[in-house]
Amino acid sequence: MADSLKFERGAAKALPYTVQTVSSSLASHKNRLRKERGLLFALVPLWRKTWNGDPLKSVLLIAVTLRVLAAVFSKGYAFHDEHFDVIRVAQNWLDGIPNWIADPVPPNHSMFYAGINAAFLYISEAIGITDPQSKMLAVRLVHAFYSVLIVYYGFKITERLSNTANATLVGLMLATLWFMPFLSVQNLVEMVCMPPLLAAFYRIVKKEVSNMDWLIAGGLIGLAFTFRLHVVIFAGGVGIIMLYRKQFLQAVVFSAGFLTVAFSVTGVIDWFFWEYPFQSIVSYFVFNTSHAYDFSTGPVYRFFLTVMGFTVPPISLLLLYGYIKSWKVSNEMWLAATLFFVIHSIFPNKQERFILPFFPFFISLGIICWNEFLVRSSYWPKHRRLLKGIWMFFWCVNILTAIALSLSYSKKDRIAPLSYLSTKSDLEALVIESSSNIKPVPEYYLGGIAGLNDDEVRSLNKAHGLNKEEIKVIYRKPNTKTVNTLKSEIEQNGKIPNYVIFKKSDHLEERKRELISIFTNKKLVKIQEIAPSAMDQVQHFFNPRVHKNRKSYIYKIVPVN
Repeated sequence: MADSLKFERGAAKALPYTVQTVSSSLASHKNRLRKERGLLFALVPLWRKTWNGDPLKSVLLIAVTLRVLAAVFSKGYAFHDEHFDVIRVAQNWLDGIPNWIADPVPPNHSMFYAGINAAFLYISEAIGITDPQSKMLAVRLVHAFYSVLIVYYGFKITERLSNTANATLVGLMLATLWFMPFLSVQNLVEMVCMPPLLAAFYRIVKKEVSNMDWLIAGGLIGLAFTFRLHVVIFAGGVGIIMLYRKQFLQAVVFSAGFLTVAFSVTGVIDWFFWEYPFQSIVSYFVFNTSHAYDFSTGPVYRFFLTVMGFTVPPISLLLLYGYIKSWKVSNEMWLAATLFFVIHSIFPNKQERFILPFFPFFISLGIICWNEFLVRSSYWPKHRRLLKGIWMFFWCVNILTAIALSLSYSKKDRIAPLSYLSTKSDLEALVIESSSNIKPVPEYYLGGIAGLNDDEVRSLNKAHGLNKEEIKVIYRKPNTKTVNTLKSEIEQNGKIPNYVIFKKSDHLEERKRELISIFTNKKLVKIQEIAPSAMDQVQHFFNPRVHKNRKSYIYKIVPVN
């Protein structure tokens, strides 16, 4: 107890010079903290009383504010999977299209999570919200409030392992870290799995962990597993520590909790729609081992650079130092998170979003041991201005970037033209034309029942008994397809397009003449022009090969006379 009190007093003494954003409630330092208020106090003086009395409430209010801001303004989707393997599938289920269910093998994505989003969309439609953008706003708001649990449990875990001062700093970082508000409102399973995962470790890091705690912790990690299969690595890390400590009974209880929830969700779904429980796990493993190099790959140190960059140097270096020293703070957290990081670093398929569940652990453990180091350091007390400047740089970069991202519109060039045409009651079919390739079309935003090709149209006819007049057909003409091929597709389908979306401006007049030539006595009338969002333009600037900057031109096909 004496050592613990000594550490907390030392940490409180060092904190004003290191963070300049949080205060300690320790009575012995109360007067000095009032004189040496941090950056956050200077920015929001009206919060002083609340901040001193209940810092968690203030941290959660900041987190909610940024996430609601992102939910309202951050339209679109950041990654392919979060739309086409979540929202598109969910809407198709509501429209009677058996995505995944009719396939011979389970999907490589969470049917449970797609089903949850299908429920959100169904409820939205039931209460009269039918516009695609409005339905997505409702979905983002649900995710915004749900994701605040990441901040809450990050705070509570740190407080349980250390003190309120460190917990407040960790909470602030999870609330404002530049990518967290933006990604929190996206349909990313890597973000959705975090609250139950952190809730599990909140029980595991208790001083006295009962069998009931182990059972609930296992069940919570099992729930996180139903969203993101890779979470099983965290369970493996906890299991290794338990076996090392010879906690065999607790290991059985923990495993029982995990398997009960995992079987009740993933196991039952696989058994009902396919052949046996957990078939999707087998299918996922087979697919990823045989297609490991078919996606984004990189060197073994790629995720290390990701973590260092995403947590903003030089603060990321301080966190790294603390994290390396933190294995004694919580063996379970450290080993589980480290295993998760190492295995993902070794596996060839490396996409930045895969490593997202690692960040709360890295930040929490890193802050605890970094501030503990400050108490003993002879260097930093002599260089307080340097440390203050480092933290000020960190907060400025994070808060400004977080706000900018929260106001961004991702994939606007693909979504906005369809949203615009969704308001046209006379839309029967449309052509998407481009001087290059055409990215996957998010037809969800066109509203109603839409089909991209003959196979989809036939599926819609079978599911609804609809005729072609009731289905919006989308034809695609990339630069590799001739106008004669497009003409044949239109004749075969029988649905004549009356709108065209031209992607990119190069040789536009020539492309317009070529396209309109397949229609008799028709002409093109321009009705709208849509520019890429600021975020799309920034992404294009830094990576033009992957992120195309395509302005869209919308034309209506009308009779010549």
